[in-house]
Amino acid sequence: MNATPIQLISPQALTATLAQYYEAPAQKRVIISKMTLSNVSAGVDTVDIHIVPAGGTADASNLLLKQKSLDSNQSFPVYQLEGQILAPGDTVWAKAANVDAVLLMASGVTVV
Repeated sequence: MNATPIQLISPQALTATLAQYYEAPAQKRVIISKMTLSNVSAGVDTVDIHIVPAGGTADASNLLLKQKSLDSNQSFPVYQLEGQILAPGDTVWAKAANVDAVLLMASGVTVV
């Protein structure tokens, strides 16, 4: 078994519509090690995060973090997703209530 640490999602601002932020590569499994949300706005914001099976769509069946509220300038380690395993083609989708208010960042390990 070969495990390689990688940056899954470089820090980027979430959109206000549900969007894909990561896809596990073909023929590799990915273990999420750390995921962090940071509210960089002056107001409270909420975030949704989905882990979607390959070929699926983001919906209520794969919503793992629902309307997580973040105060202004608050960071939150998303413990609920740490250790989750993505199969090849699985994706991470997210959205915030307000565009450019919340940054998402994640790291992990690919396993072959």
